[in-house]
Amino acid sequence: MATNNFPGEDNRQEFNGRTYASVMKEIGSSTKDLIQSEINLLMTEFKLVAKNVGKHTTQVVAFGSLLALSVLPFLAFLVIGLGILLEDRYWLSSLIVAVVCAAIGGPLAYRAFKKIKDEDIKMPHAKAALEKEVATVQRKFDDLKTTAKGDHHDSH
Repeated sequence: MATNNFPGEDNRQEFNGRTYASVMKEIGSSTKDLIQSEINLLMTEFKLVAKNVGKHTTQVVAFGSLLALSVLPFLAFLVIGLGILLEDRYWLSSLIVAVVCAAIGGPLAYRAFKKIKDEDIKMPHAKAALEKEVATVQRKFDDLKTTAKGDHHDSH
């Protein structure tokens, strides 16, 4: 077999029983498969993350709305009742009721917000799979280099 491989020449030089063309075709195919599988994995993980974030966002809106709607009549009752007990100091009863409501509603809203914030959007499965596939392609390139160097030295 010829060792020179100039442009326009036949690229069928063999290394360990394999041609450059077949090795390059395999690398191209592996790269194409890698890209397609990573796109599919990213789309699947994105849909899962979006679903979870959407669910928690809905919870924040629902619980916040329910809290606001259910508390309004009760707040009026508390302000008036406490104002009467505090000898007609309605400003003080309003302040006390507001602080109590904030102490109850705040932590519940914060907890739901924290769930959204803590949602893992780093897509660890896609990252790990991509690293594995990149390592596989890199190994194939390294094998090709090693094979080419070995056959190049053997021909001298």
